[in-house]
Amino acid sequence: MKKNTVLVLALISILTMVAVTAMAPQTSRSIQFQEARFVSGKGVVFLFSTTGSFSNAELKTAVAYTGGQSLNTHCVVKNGMHQIACTVKLINQYVGQDVVIYLLEQGFWSTVPEKIYPCIGFTFFRSADPSTQYYVGFPPNFSTVDEYISF
Repeated sequence: MKKNTVLVLALISILTMVAVTAMAPQTSRSIQFQEARFVSGKGVVFLFSTTGSFSNAELKTAVAYTGGQSLNTHCVVKNGMHQIACTVKLINQYVGQDVVIYLLEQGFWSTVPEKIYPCIGFTFFRSADPSTQYYVGFPPNFSTVDEYISF
């Protein structure tokens, strides 16, 4: 009788585990690396496309490794939860080097992109009278148009 009871309980346990696993909703979630780029005002941003939904709380364990260093990484869900953007503290000193970002137990390799400065144009209106020359967005190392032109 004891053997039959143990056998019946074991079978019920196995069937329950299989049934619960089979009936659980199978949500497909994936992450794919898109690109690394320099964003003025933020620094290097690593972008990932996603399928399924992710929360910002899940992304708190992200970390980046480069140059033998572990760097603080901050990731957020963007664009209606189909994109993840990560910034890495102090990554700008590793330009051109490989970096691996661990995000939700997955590793993604990339190269740290160069810092790209936005184009700062300038306009000047020249007239015969030097007091009526106008400079807009003038480079800081030059005080007159003639200094800039002769450079």
